[in-house]
Amino acid sequence: MAKLNNYIEYINTSIETDPTVFIDECEHRYRNIISTIARKIDEDKNIEIIFLAGPSSSGKTTTSRLLADSLDMLGRKTHTVSLDDFYKNREDVLLDENGNPDFESLEALDLKLINKTIINILNRCDTDLPVFNFNTGKREDFTWKLKLEDGDIVVFEGLHALNPVILNLIPKRNRLSLFVNVSSRIYDKKMNIILNKRNIRFIRRVMRDYQYRSSSVENTYKMWQQVRAGEKKYLFPYKDNADINVNSTHLYEISVYKNTILKLLNEITPDSDFYSDALKLTNSIKCFKPIPVQAVPSNSLLNEFIFKNSLKP
Repeated sequence: MAKLNNYIEYINTSIETDPTVFIDECEHRYRNIISTIARKIDEDKNIEIIFLAGPSSSGKTTTSRLLADSLDMLGRKTHTVSLDDFYKNREDVLLDENGNPDFESLEALDLKLINKTIINILNRCDTDLPVFNFNTGKREDFTWKLKLEDGDIVVFEGLHALNPVILNLIPKRNRLSLFVNVSSRIYDKKMNIILNKRNIRFIRRVMRDYQYRSSSVENTYKMWQQVRAGEKKYLFPYKDNADINVNSTHLYEISVYKNTILKLLNEITPDSDFYSDALKLTNSIKCFKPIPVQAVPSNSLLNEFIFKNSLKP
C-alpha cells in the first residue's frame, strides 16, 4: 500500500488548491484498496467466508458494504452478517468488575449459535440469522434467512471476528480475514504529531454518537476508556490473525468534521475531567482547513460519522 502524504501542510494546500480533486483522490484510494481485495477473493474460488474486524469507529460497517458491492460487481453474490446480532440478551451477559454488563467480552456473544450458524451456512442449509435490538437489549423474535449458493461469499463483521474461537470455525483455505483501522497519524512538516490514530477514531466516535445516538461528547469521553480497554483485551491481541490490514484513514475527513466537532468539544466545561483533553484536541483540529459536509460523496465511509443536515456551518 502506498504511503499517505499525511502532513497537515499537504492537506491544507490540497484543500486550498481544489477540494473536489482532493476528496476524489482520497475516495479513489480507498475504493482501490477494496477493489483489490475483492479481486483477490474472486480469484480464489475456495474462499467462501470473510472475517472482518476492527476497533471502534474504524469504518467496519462501510468497509463491509463496499467490499460486498465490489464482489457483487464481479458476479459474486455477497451476504453481510454482523456478529453484534449474536449478542445474548442483556440480562444474560456477564457483569464486569464494576457490575455492568460486559458487552466487549467474547462471552457476551452466543457462541453456540454462531457455531451452528456457520456450520449451516457452509452446508448450504437454510439458515435463520438473529437480529439484535440495542434499544431493548434483546434479540428480536423475527430472524432473516440466508442460504449460501455456489460462488456466494459471506462477510462476518465485528469486534471478535479475528478471535480464534470464531476464526478457526472455518478452514484457512476457505476464509480471508481483514483488520480495518485508522493506521495513519497526521504530522506537521517538523514531524510533530497533530493527531494520532486514536484521536482520529475518537473524533469519528464523537461525531457518530452525537449525530446518530443522541449522545453528548461528555458521555463519549466517559465511555471511551472502557471501549479502549475492551479493544486492548479482546481485539488487538488477535489483529495479527488478519491476512490483510486495511487503513481506513481519509486525509480530508478532519476538515469535514471540523465545524461540528469544535462545537461539540466547546460543550466540555472547565470543571469537567475531560477539559484538558478536549482543549488539546480543539487546538489540533483548528489546524485544518474546513470542508463542508455536503461535499462528502454519498458512498463514502465518512457517512458513518456525519449527518449532512445537522449543525451546518
